[in-house]
Amino acid sequence: MTQTGINKIDVSKITTTAQTRCVQEHASGLRRYVAEQYVSFAAAAGVTTGIIVPANSVIVMTALKSDTALALTTATSLSVGDASDPDELFETAEATLDAQNDTVVDMPAGGDAIAADTTIKLATTNGSGAAAGTGTWAGVVRVVYDHFDGLTDF
Repeated sequence: MTQTGINKIDVSKITTTAQTRCVQEHASGLRRYVAEQYVSFAAAAGVTTGIIVPANSVIVMTALKSDTALALTTATSLSVGDASDPDELFETAEATLDAQNDTVVDMPAGGDAIAADTTIKLATTNGSGAAAGTGTWAGVVRVVYDHFDGLTDF
């Protein structure tokens, strides 16, 4: 997903319920999806989103866009991952999201398919992926992934 020109994402138009849409289809059964959700938490160790990436998908990109500045207590980072691995997708320092409209994007190098359905979670961490402290933040979480729908087209 790229932005061109002066078009900006209006975070107020993204809902607090996870939305997933197919943005590209291929006759082979490969589909690219964008899932996004507006999330907020205050004095919390993080939040579990409604974004669920299905098994056998490959995550292509993960992004955060601030609506309010990230403020952390004890923790040093905000991580994106799942319940078992809080920084599985990436971990960003507080200074990266210290103002409204700040954005951080990560494009994982691995490209391995995930083994099971994965619910995306944001967590306050210590810079090494371990849970730490609490934080306050509001903004948009966006996950772009490829998913193979099967061999029905063959």
